[in-house]
Amino acid sequence: VRNTAGALHAAGVRPGDRFAVYKENHFDCLLLAAAGIRIGAVPVMLSGLLSPDAVRPLLQRVEPKLLASTQRLLEAKGNDGSLLSSFSERTLCLDGGVSNTIALADLLGGADPAPAPRGDDELMMLTHTSGTTGIPKLIMYTPAQLQGQMARLECRHLPPITFRRKDTVAMFLPYVHARAFTWIYSVLTLSPAKTLLMSQNDPEVVGPLFRQHHPTVIEALPIDFLEMAKLAQENQGDAFSSVRMFVGNFDAMRWPTIRTF
Repeated sequence: VRNTAGALHAAGVRPGDRFAVYKENHFDCLLLAAAGIRIGAVPVMLSGLLSPDAVRPLLQRVEPKLLASTQRLLEAKGNDGSLLSSFSERTLCLDGGVSNTIALADLLGGADPAPAPRGDDELMMLTHTSGTTGIPKLIMYTPAQLQGQMARLECRHLPPITFRRKDTVAMFLPYVHARAFTWIYSVLTLSPAKTLLMSQNDPEVVGPLFRQHHPTVIEALPIDFLEMAKLAQENQGDAFSSVRMFVGNFDAMRWPTIRTF
């Protein structure tokens, strides 16, 4: 996080600046946000599943100092032929290879700027709604909301629903969602033995990993449980044999899926 904070600072990001994170769903979304927050910037977290045409109006609203994205997404054009890099002052390509952008690799290893924490009631982060009713709406979070309220309860020892030191925790999550931030607070505070950061729900990927590491707590979206239902029916559900708690986040789940687990 310190190294990436230095890279963002070298790219021109300063306290109070908004910078957009628009990339594929991996844990580094969370690390990029933490790096920006460390130097007082405001991350705007955009799902990599959004189309360029959905992202464009969001960038126009927030007017980011920097857009951090990947080659695949930066080279995708909207219906009008425009590139997303035209809607930010500067563009940081996380995996390099895009003209007229700054490569992250060229900025890493520089000076570590001093932390500049946001005030309790200042804007700390922006996320967005699902967009099922049109263009996604932006959601604002302050430190008082995210840290002082949303994450505080989960960071307490509340058996049996909070993490134990011996737990192996598997998380399926959009890492641009506010839930990812409250969750990582609880992981760092309660220190489960192992954490599995999942970005795929394909049984061919999940099965070998779960059989090797034996998760005891699994949190996932309904679509993830639906995809893993096939895995639960294989080999007497051995991939889930150590699970003591399943957690469903966000949406309602059908009873047949629940009964499978």
